[in-house]
Amino acid sequence: MDPADIAILTGQAKDRFEATGYLIHALSDRWKTMGLRVTVLGTPAFVPARLLIPHIDATVRPADYEAFLNRYALVLNRGVTDVSKSGLSENLISRDSAHSGPVIVKTNRNYGGLPERRAGDASGRRSLARRLLSRWKALSGASPSGVAWDRVEWLETSSYPVFRNLREVPRGVFENPHLVVERFTPEMEGDLYCVRYAYVFGRREITLRLKSRRPVIRGANAEACEEVEGSPELAPWRRRLGLDYGKIDFVVRGGQPVLLDVNPTPAATTLARHGFTGRVVDHLSGGLDEFLAPAPPSP
Repeated sequence: MDPADIAILTGQAKDRFEATGYLIHALSDRWKTMGLRVTVLGTPAFVPARLLIPHIDATVRPADYEAFLNRYALVLNRGVTDVSKSGLSENLISRDSAHSGPVIVKTNRNYGGLPERRAGDASGRRSLARRLLSRWKALSGASPSGVAWDRVEWLETSSYPVFRNLREVPRGVFENPHLVVERFTPEMEGDLYCVRYAYVFGRREITLRLKSRRPVIRGANAEACEEVEGSPELAPWRRRLGLDYGKIDFVVRGGQPVLLDVNPTPAATTLARHGFTGRVVDHLSGGLDEFLAPAPPSP
């Protein structure tokens, strides 16, 4: 049997993978229309393929996948093994920092720690922290009370709390290895907060800027989304991370780009909400040519 052109290793049950709105689904559909053979592997079961794309939705890729990846000559994101904020963020600060401005509390794990929670690595119960933060997030200038911050393992990303200064941050936050504290460095346009999402595949890059009245921006609370010029910092960031495919979140503050987050398994929900799925897929799908020569026409 001829090898597949692309194998996607998910580490997930097929129904869970298919039910999640990943960007890789739309890219796979496009590659199939181009005549490429794409197969999805839920477990490390070897299938011959010209290219392997690890799509493990976890902050730290389990070490036991590495031997499997080594069976393939060509692997995207081979070096992207850990995207925790403690290793990537340029804004991390400690309780003893001299920083006097606003700060934001996030999970060290990617995407609020939710992928690990879904996989059973954290508690599956609806936590007290989530209930309190959901009620509190619409308020401004108030500190959430009653949260056992030293035991919080995950947060909704739209509920990352922003504090006016370090003194307001509960002590338990600094005692919790699941949480990090960063300088809050928003990009502003008038009274709107902005964040930039750079979607990348091979040499292809496309950057969108979302605008919201809320300081913690998600696709659901963004009032506008536009395509903007990319940043020259994307290339050195990607080289340092070894990122062939994924999404980089950043802001431009005082003319300087500031890295916020990296996701090697980006979702397409924000793109769909703002009508950019087709544009991003059109642009990124051609990045495959860097790794695979175009498939010959069928006889």
